[in-house]
Amino acid sequence: MSLKKKVLFIFFLLVFSAAAVLFGSEGLVRLYKRRFAPRKIALARENPHGTGSYRLLPNLDQVTRVEGRRVHLRTNSRGMPWREVSLEKPPGVRRIAFVGDSFAFGLWADSYEKNFVGVFDSLISAHKMETLDFGVPGYGLDDMALQIKEDVLPSRPDIIVLVFYDGNDFSDTWLGTAKFKIVRGRLANNKENLRGKVPEEYRAKKHDPAERPRGLIPGRGPS
Repeated sequence: MSLKKKVLFIFFLLVFSAAAVLFGSEGLVRLYKRRFAPRKIALARENPHGTGSYRLLPNLDQVTRVEGRRVHLRTNSRGMPWREVSLEKPPGVRRIAFVGDSFAFGLWADSYEKNFVGVFDSLISAHKMETLDFGVPGYGLDDMALQIKEDVLPSRPDIIVLVFYDGNDFSDTWLGTAKFKIVRGRLANNKENLRGKVPEEYRAKKHDPAERPRGLIPGRGPS
């Protein structure tokens, strides 16, 4: 084989090898996303009361996978991540309402029966007590207060358990009920709100100058 043919052979071999690596990597990434990464699911809607914040879509029934596990996301006709319940409290039954963010919602439990609210319900259901789960991912205290007034109190609970995570719930509260926009059922950062709430020096600028703040605690600056 002549030198010219050898050079061409090596060149095409390198091109083929590079293309094979690229296609193989793309296939592995797609397989990973399909198998392990959560699929983006439309979960949210504008607050039907028109007072700000947002609520979960009613009658949601979607399946995704997280780290290879099958996760079944469901809501009832009132947009609660829970079984179907009546607004009227059954006679002789005490109601316990859980309000909170994604911890109360149960991300990423296999189903709402297996999140901590569901486990609690399974332990007290024989004692004439009824559990209600109003958890919504991304909520801060102001979202919860509005939800309690508009949706929780009308169900006449005897006890309200507020689930608060002492991490991002501080910043979620600081950013207010306008921190997200609903885009095709998904939560998107409201950049105008972020620019108005967060001083420029506290914004993460790696991907977006209005990205949600990292470690910002109201009144204390960055942690």
